[in-house]
Amino acid sequence: MISPTATTGASITIKKVEAVGTGEAKVTWSVIGSFSKGFKVVWSDSTTTPKYPDNSAVYAGLDARSATITGTPGTKYYIRVCKYNGSGCDFYSSKATFTFPEAAEPVSIEITGISDKVTGYAYINWSVTGSFPSGFKIAWSATNPNPVYPPTTDELWTYISDPNARSAVVEGTPDSTYYFRICQYLGGSCGVYSNSYTFTFEAVPEPTADTSTIYLLSVEALTPEDPTIAHLVWEATGSFPNGFKILWSSTINPPTYPDGMDGYNYISDPSATMGDTLPLNTGTTYYVRVCKYDVVTARLNNLGFLLFSTLNTGSITTCTIYSNVLEYTVPTP
Repeated sequence: MISPTATTGASITIKKVEAVGTGEAKVTWSVIGSFSKGFKVVWSDSTTTPKYPDNSAVYAGLDARSATITGTPGTKYYIRVCKYNGSGCDFYSSKATFTFPEAAEPVSIEITGISDKVTGYAYINWSVTGSFPSGFKIAWSATNPNPVYPPTTDELWTYISDPNARSAVVEGTPDSTYYFRICQYLGGSCGVYSNSYTFTFEAVPEPTADTSTIYLLSVEALTPEDPTIAHLVWEATGSFPNGFKILWSSTINPPTYPDGMDGYNYISDPSATMGDTLPLNTGTTYYVRVCKYDVVTARLNNLGFLLFSTLNTGSITTCTIYSNVLEYTVPTP
């Protein structure tokens, strides 16, 4: 509080000076006594005891207890309020000082584009003006054209804490359309929002037909001395990057991998055209064939759909292409 200057029991006390806009401030005062001609609020950035009419001034009526003054952002001013007598001032309050805040930097966000990354995921990119010390919230919705944070309907959201970030990865159901907005995060709520941007995630791609083939030419004893090991010869067309599995079963025709068989032997060479079983039981007839061995990566994301991509974690091993079946009977010694 600024001490008053009094004359014959009357006084003026400046109670507060506060910014009310860029280059504007509100001066509030209290009084003791009668002020039938009102007040003059005077201010200066160079004179420590500004006075009327030498310095900037604004008139306030007899019932007024506040007035708005103007100044240059970032500049310090000295302020006084006087009792106006119609032509000059009878007395002044003590001075107050006030520095007008720097002009606020404009803040804006614009979503510049969204593009698919892999099925169910997309890159979102944006540009900004201004400062974002608490980062960004990205909100998106399948029904609300102007999604918000905190959510009000079905909005999904993600938090980007890095104030310098200009891109992120978002997710959605394949072949579904969403509305996206990005906001200036203020710690619990949003300030300025970007434009609304509509994006449709790509559909799950149709699997590419595998035209590889395997034809089992022969199965015979590896050696006459040990017929418990069968030697297979086959021809294959197509691509076999993970190699082959030789399968056999004495009860299941045709044998399948991984559950419908007695055993298997893995041949890792993608160009192999022959291979052997492991030792078999004498006096037993087996159904034997070769399959294309595949390893696919997969995971269930948090939206509930299965994604197949080498970019994701987890794996499934399987046989995708099978040869014909030949029988092999292990001789009894």
